[in-house]
Amino acid sequence: MAIADGAAFSNEMEGLAGLQELRPRKVAIFLPESFEWIILKSGVVKLSDEERLLRPEEHADSTEYMSWEQYFTALLETETAATRYMKYEKSKLPDYYLQDDNAAKIRSRVEGIALEG
Repeated sequence: MAIADGAAFSNEMEGLAGLQELRPRKVAIFLPESFEWIILKSGVVKLSDEERLLRPEEHADSTEYMSWEQYFTALLETETAATRYMKYEKSKLPDYYLQDDNAAKIRSRVEGIALEG
């Protein structure tokens, strides 16, 4: 299974699609807007303004963000900046997101693919 940011993964798609052809029903590909989007959709972070997630097209200024991935990263960083144990940084996922209940909520947002454990 591959879960990747669609924009960041595009140059790897040909190889993965080839594997998927060789192993039908054995290779799953999930390319969400971004990993940060999955975290935000999971509900493990309470947003101060839910509309920023539900209607990003009304809030993501294209002069500030080059991609949805940048917008969702900035949103997650902003929403968690004041809480040390859940402060999100791309370089290392805080333990808060890896706790069993939070990890399960995040996994549940990977729609269309059955994940266990």
